[in-house]
Amino acid sequence: MIINKEQLKEFFILFTYSNLKYERDYEEVELKQVQKVFNNKEIDSDTAENIIIAIQNHKALYNQFEDICNKYDGKLSIKLIKEVHAILMKNLYRKELKDANDKPGEFKKADYTIGLFDVGAKGEEVEKKMLELFDEINAVKVMEENVYKVTAYLHNWVCWIHPFADGNGMVARFMINYLLLVNEFSPVVFGVARKDVLNYISILEKFDDTQDIWEMTQFIESYN
Repeated sequence: MIINKEQLKEFFILFTYSNLKYERDYEEVELKQVQKVFNNKEIDSDTAENIIIAIQNHKALYNQFEDICNKYDGKLSIKLIKEVHAILMKNLYRKELKDANDKPGEFKKADYTIGLFDVGAKGEEVEKKMLELFDEINAVKVMEENVYKVTAYLHNWVCWIHPFADGNGMVARFMINYLLLVNEFSPVVFGVARKDVLNYISILEKFDDTQDIWEMTQFIESYN
């Protein structure tokens, strides 16, 4: 792998902070909270429980990351994305999702849609669409010339298909870095300023309308 264990930990700390900042339910997260959890230090007692759980889940993913890379041999698969989702969303599903029989690590049961254009595959279509997406990307040789285009394509279509009841954005942003690292490219951490988050949302909404990945390609590459 292009980075060592110490560098991987530092990346995961920054990625966890950034990844949660892009989610409304966890946007109050602070970098020092992430650092404390990753370094096994006591976190402030007034920290929201869902934020603590979300950080712990990212740490669990960090601890399993190398095993996951080896298990799936750098390829994308249904089993991979379900495993990642199960780790990241453990104990974070809201009551209404549980009542609908949705669970972390399983594709959505209901037809949830998001965004200005009500995007999202129907529940019964998710597995087929995800298989098609992964087959398409696995057939591509990821190189310096196309790496950001491929990662943008993966990220945007995972967000568009919306395969899970919750946590799709967090998983999609992780998958960018999974694809980068298993192909020996440096990972990326998105900026956490409000303008960065709003720009990201705007780019995704444009994709929902046009299916053009150019802006997301530029967005991802700008953080390398």
